[in-house]
Amino acid sequence: MSRVDRNPVEQRDATCEKHGMFISKHLLFTGFEIWTACPSCLERIDACDKHGEFIAKHVGMGEFWERWTKCPMCEADRKREDEECDKRRRREEFIDGLVQAAGIPVRFYPKTLSDYKTTVEGERRALFVANDYVEEFAAHLGVGRCLVFCGLPGTGKTHLACAIAHGLAQRGRSTRYLTVAELIRLIRDTWQRNYLSTTAEVLRRLRGLDLLVLDEVGVQFGTEAELTQLTEVMDLRYRDTKPTLVISNCPIEDLKRYLGDRIVDRLMENGGKIVVFNWLSRRV
Repeated sequence: MSRVDRNPVEQRDATCEKHGMFISKHLLFTGFEIWTACPSCLERIDACDKHGEFIAKHVGMGEFWERWTKCPMCEADRKREDEECDKRRRREEFIDGLVQAAGIPVRFYPKTLSDYKTTVEGERRALFVANDYVEEFAAHLGVGRCLVFCGLPGTGKTHLACAIAHGLAQRGRSTRYLTVAELIRLIRDTWQRNYLSTTAEVLRRLRGLDLLVLDEVGVQFGTEAELTQLTEVMDLRYRDTKPTLVISNCPIEDLKRYLGDRIVDRLMENGGKIVVFNWLSRRV
């Protein structure tokens, strides 16, 4: 394949009344013959209120208008601001996606740690633990440190747990709230023919979460099949040092019936905390 030779740009000497001799270049446009004007005439000293003097370049003109470039430093500032604005927008969209993916129930979606009212010492301790878990989550995540909220119903366990998940999602962490029944159903749904996800894909997503919030432990039937599925999820997360927050109305000694000795033991590893909610229900 032969190379097509391109004609060099035609040039000629020209004279500017103001600046003298210069090289004019021939611009090829159909039906027009245009030669470039004096480059010095296409520049002028202009002034910016913010940055002072700069060289403005002539970029075009019409019958009633003439356009010159603006202050390059102002243009750079505007470009930087646009980039920062776009970066913030993309970050907000990313965070919003994480919050939505957390699956926080509508009732608890607006709940925050600051909304949690304390009147007794146990509530203050529970709030302190929750705040610490969010603020120091990088350290907790590094060792897979889990939390267990157990005790009487109506004492704010799910409120605090969802507020933790929401707060972490807003900080760029992947979280997911599920009841035990929802988790079991999520896995079993993959057994259906033509289901959108395989069991392996669901387990991989659950395994990769920075924090899994598992509610209503003890409400399930406690069958061997349920325990096997729970154990598989918890074991995968344990291997990757991914923490889990367990919520239950059961006393801590009854958790082993529904989670098994091994899982309960692992929940306590590396300083995992049990917070017992033993005060009166807030619903009364």
